[in-house]
Amino acid sequence: MEKPYSKVSAAGWSVGYPEADNYQVSPVDGSPLTVVYAYEALKNAITVTSDNPSVSTYGSDKKGLAQATSDVVSTAVKRNGYDPIKIAASVNKAIDGGTIVGVEHVDASDLNVKENIKAVGVYYTPAPNGRTSPTWNLPIDSRIFDLLGNVQSVIGILLILLALFRSTLIKSFFRRH
Repeated sequence: MEKPYSKVSAAGWSVGYPEADNYQVSPVDGSPLTVVYAYEALKNAITVTSDNPSVSTYGSDKKGLAQATSDVVSTAVKRNGYDPIKIAASVNKAIDGGTIVGVEHVDASDLNVKENIKAVGVYYTPAPNGRTSPTWNLPIDSRIFDLLGNVQSVIGILLILLALFRSTLIKSFFRRH
């Protein structure tokens, strides 16, 4: 427990030991790195503070979703406090950026924020049909795109048939005239 665990910069960049021996400053912003000992890391991981809220995810059991959500929500809380609208905006930005995948966007109503006990619950809706990104909100109904796709397929099949039987069709056309 008395051994160094990692090095952390003021901007939040960190690296664990033994790799941390190779760094004296942060490669992100050049700030000096602070050594974090194992007992400090364990205390910060277990203790719920204003900097480290307890984050729970519901509605999807995708691999990595809970950890990614916890990281995004913790950062949002550090920057903006326990404002559900700003937390939802941060989660949606992470979904758009690909940090969180396999779920639909969330609204502030999908969050259960309890500032007094420093806890945030995020209720996700899984993306349909195994998609990794949310469905688009288009001004046109998706059935129109399905119909256009079907029409395009029929036209393609007709063109293939015309190409296959072009010599027969040309001969029959010239015989009539």
